Amino acid sequence: MKNKKGFVLVESIIAAVFVLALSTFLILNIVPLVAEYEKTLNYDGVDAKYDAHMIRKMILMDDDCTVSSILKLDNTIFGSKPQYYYFEKDEICDFLSHKNYCKKLLSSDFLDVKEIIISDYNGTNFKKLTDSDKEKFSRILEEYLEKMPVYDRNTSMYYQYANRMVVVFNDGSVTNIEILKTFSGGTC
Repeated sequence: MKNKKGFVLVESIIAAVFVLALSTFLILNIVPLVAEYEKTLNYDGVDAKYDAHMIRKMILMDDDCTVSSILKLDNTIFGSKPQYYYFEKDEICDFLSHKNYCKKLLSSDFLDVKEIIISDYNGTNFKKLTDSDKEKFSRILEEYLEKMPVYDRNTSMYYQYANRMVVVFNDGSVTNIEILKTFSGGTC
């Protein structure tokens, strides 16, 4: 009888160690996965994509399907050939002809925009940002830009995309969308 009790004790200890090891493995692998999911939950959501599309339409409405009104900005503001154009809230509206519509669309009553960045199409300039550049960005925008993929230029028959716009909303959602440079199939 004494031998059987010792065997049961050893068997129980082995089972407990196995369960403990399995639990530790699951916790160490699942908790970071859940945390990563929660952090990226607001990245590229459907609502944010639609809202960014509305901003893109507003920009394209301004200058006959080009973004030249923004990309030909005064060099005294941005310096010559900047890597990106950064706008807080409705600052972009100052460069568009439909200022009142723009300010209303980007206001807290409608889209509630926090930041807008316009850069090259593939996003490589976002990967080259210096620490001084990143200081002006919100934390969520900084994290998004680090995870954002580098895009290939679309050379389809109808569209040529020149730039990429990243939009941060005050609710914490972030997305990016391309901006049309030329359209060979008609008007925007």
